[in-house]
Amino acid sequence: MQAQDEVDEARRVTADVEGLLRERYAPHNEMAILVRTGEQTRVFETELRHRNIPYELIGSRSFFDRREVKDVLSFLRLLIDQTDDLALSRIANVPPRGLSYNAVEKARKKATESGESLWSTLLELSNTGQLSSAASAGVDRLEQLIALGPANTKGGTTASEALQHVLNQANYQQYLEKEFEDQREQEARWQSVEEIVNGLARHEKAHRDADPAAVVQRYLDDLILEVQEAERFEDDKPKGNTLKLMTLHAAKGLEFDCVWMVGLEENLLPHIRAANEGLSAIDEERRLCYVGVTRARKRLVLSLALTRMKWGKAKPCKPSRFLYELTGQSEKFTEGPAKAREKVGAKPRTRRAPR
Repeated sequence: MQAQDEVDEARRVTADVEGLLRERYAPHNEMAILVRTGEQTRVFETELRHRNIPYELIGSRSFFDRREVKDVLSFLRLLIDQTDDLALSRIANVPPRGLSYNAVEKARKKATESGESLWSTLLELSNTGQLSSAASAGVDRLEQLIALGPANTKGGTTASEALQHVLNQANYQQYLEKEFEDQREQEARWQSVEEIVNGLARHEKAHRDADPAAVVQRYLDDLILEVQEAERFEDDKPKGNTLKLMTLHAAKGLEFDCVWMVGLEENLLPHIRAANEGLSAIDEERRLCYVGVTRARKRLVLSLALTRMKWGKAKPCKPSRFLYELTGQSEKFTEGPAKAREKVGAKPRTRRAPR
C-alpha cells in the first residue's frame, strides 16, 4: 500500500480496517497496526477515532500525555496569548532561564491581588527592580522568545518556522538531552516535538489565507477538541474487543489475524540511527521487521508514504530496503538519498474471502 504522505497512509489503512470489519473478516481484537516509533501513532489514533474504531495503544504513551508535548504546546499558547497564566506557569523556567519558583510565586501572588496577568506582573516586577538579577534576566530572555513568536513574524515566516526559531533560541533540544541520559529517549522526545511542528505545518497548509497567529489559534483549538474526543473515546470504548495500535517491539510474542505494518521507509524502518551505526544495527532492524511480518496469521499489509513531513516540510521518502527484500526485489534497492515519488513496483496480492 503506497500513500501520498503519512496522513494519507493512516486514512488508507483505517479505511481498509473499516472494510474488513464491515465484512466481518476478523474481530477488532484480531487486528493490529504496527509502527516503528511511537510518534507515528498520532495520525492513526486520529483516523481510528474518526471512523469510530475502538483501539488500544500499546508500547507508547498517548501523544498528549507526553511531557515535551505539554511543554511545546504551552510555548505555543503563550506566544499568541501572554495572558495565559497556566501556559506561562509551565514554561516560565523551562528550559532553566533564572526564573525560580520563588520569583514566579511572588509574581503570581501580586497578580492575584491586582487582577493582572502573570506575565504583565513579571514585567512590572522586573522593570521596578523587585526581582533578583537572575530572575530579571530570565524575564528578558522570555520576552525575547515571545518576540520571535507567530504573532510577530515578518518576511513570510510561517507559524511552524516561528515555533522552530523559538525552540532553537530556547535551547529546548539541549534541555531534553540534559534531562534524559538515554540517547533513544532523547530522540523519541525530540521526535514528539517535531510532530507538533509537522502538525502545525499541515494545519497551515489547510489554512493558507490566515495569518500565522490565527493559524496557531485554530491549531490549538483543534487540538483541544482532539484531546476531548480522545478522552470520550477512551471512556466509551468496549473492554477487550479492540484493535491494537502498537510498536514493533511491543508486538513480540503476539499474533493477530490481520496486521498492517506501516512506515516501511528508509530512516524509519530501518531506523535512521541503525543506518548510521552500520550493518550489525541494520541486521537488528531486519530482525525487528521479521517480527512484524510474522505477527500476521491470515493477512498482512505493508505500507509506506511517498513523502513525510520533516520539521514542517514535506520530504520524499525512500522505500525501505526490507520492502524490496520482502517483495523479492532486493537487487533493485540502491543506497543514497530518496528520489521524488520513488515507488516499489510490487503487485498487491489479493486476499482470500473469509470462510
